Amino acid sequence: HLAFRSQVKIAIEEAAVLVFMVDVTTGITDLDAEVADLLRRSKKPVVLAVNKVDNSQRLFEANEFWALGFEQTFPSVSCLH
Repeated sequence: HLAFRSQVKIAIEEAAVLVFMVDVTTGITDLDAEVADLLRRSKKPVVLAVNKVDNSQRLFEANEFWALGFEQTFPSVSCLH
């Protein structure tokens, strides 16, 4: 996780706006929570995209991601589509 963390920190420093994509099918992972903490501490605008929300059940499941604490949280269809 050390190399990943350093890449996240570099991306945070270089970005004006951060887009954080998570996967509704896996729910909130420990890594998601860790990255969310880094992003919140950055004080930069963050858009949370909850990926793979392609039916009403997954739209309901996407609500759990509000717990990560980002005002700009949006469900999105699969990146493959």
